[in-house]
Amino acid sequence: MIKLWRESGFDIILKKAWKSGKVICGISAGAVCWFNSCNSDTNDNKFEIVECLNWIDIFMTPHCDEVGRHESTMEQLRINNKIGIMLSNCSAIEIVDKQFRIITSRGNVRNSKEGYAIKCYWKNDKYFEQKIETNKYFPLNNLILLDEKYES
Repeated sequence: MIKLWRESGFDIILKKAWKSGKVICGISAGAVCWFNSCNSDTNDNKFEIVECLNWIDIFMTPHCDEVGRHESTMEQLRINNKIGIMLSNCSAIEIVDKQFRIITSRGNVRNSKEGYAIKCYWKNDKYFEQKIETNKYFPLNNLILLDEKYES
């Protein structure tokens, strides 16, 4: 999909809209396209790394509370040496100017009772996860810093 967007110039149209202040959004696969790469499922229920638009240098995983997503993300981050954000069902990331926040809701979506987000990465051959506090804005640049904390 991203290759097609680049070949057609649609990525440039989207970026111009974003830079001019238009709201850019998406759900599931549409929500990950703004990032460097993502965890995506294939038709045969396997998970692969998919290249995205790379507007934000983060590896994004949607639906991390579904079977296999969390584990596959851990391995994909180890392989590609990226910092990742895992979003559960019932959660979203909102980016406004140079800040972001995690928005969550309660519900019963694919067995998810309440949304959450986790920043995850490998450092010195050790895996780290940090839960990101919800409804509080943080500097967007903090997403690419390894040891930044997201709780009060």
